[in-house]
Amino acid sequence: MENILSKFKNPFATNKQRCPECGADIGKSARLCPECGHNFMVEEEPRPTAVKFNYSMEGCCSVILVLLIIVAAFFLVFPEFRRILFVLAAILAVFGVAVVLFFAHAFVKLRKLFRF
Repeated sequence: MENILSKFKNPFATNKQRCPECGADIGKSARLCPECGHNFMVEEEPRPTAVKFNYSMEGCCSVILVLLIIVAAFFLVFPEFRRILFVLAAILAVFGVAVVLFFAHAFVKLRKLFRF
């Protein structure tokens, strides 16, 4: 009688499951994978997706242009401080360009290193 019932069972039903980490066949009631130690009792958290940043020359130039417009506005509002503002603007512009180029170069190196 048992042989007859076994013929009608679902041929795909099994009491085994595959470990999502290492692919080992283990029992459905297992709490831990004996091969890799994956815990079946803890629900898997979704992995965060990578955020892609788009650094372009146009974006950097537009930030510098906005800064130059702000400095030009100070020239018009405070005519007695033109010489001081000119020196400060030149220092800030050179420093800003150097910082932007440094971080852009570092970001490109890190991007190649970690392939993101």
